[in-house]
Amino acid sequence: MKKFSVRCYECYEKYYEIEANNKEEAEEKLTDAIDEDRVNPPDQCYDRGAEATEIREVEEDKNDMEVLSDHLIEIVEQNDERFSFECGVCHPEQAKIEIFDKEKEIGYIVKIEPIEYDENGEPVNI
Repeated sequence: MKKFSVRCYECYEKYYEIEANNKEEAEEKLTDAIDEDRVNPPDQCYDRGAEATEIREVEEDKNDMEVLSDHLIEIVEQNDERFSFECGVCHPEQAKIEIFDKEKEIGYIVKIEPIEYDENGEPVNI
């Protein structure tokens, strides 16, 4: 019988209005309020799933996806006047990075996965 690494995830989000002197204070006030049950945590699930990968494949592919994800996160963080890296999830077959556009006040999810090719060498998942 084969062994699998199964990743189960759920991502929740909710926007809150917080009065604070700066961004860090606002974030801290919100997380403290949620931890202390003074404010309800996010309840809107925007992404959910389970993904299984054969364990022997995990070790072979893990480093490449992590290296690429770390590199892209570093690029976003270097341009932090407009964009900010919010969170990321990385596993061998796909990475997801949440980036927030401060100017337009909108978040984006960036999904990264290897290109798959057909028998003629043409990409099939672009």
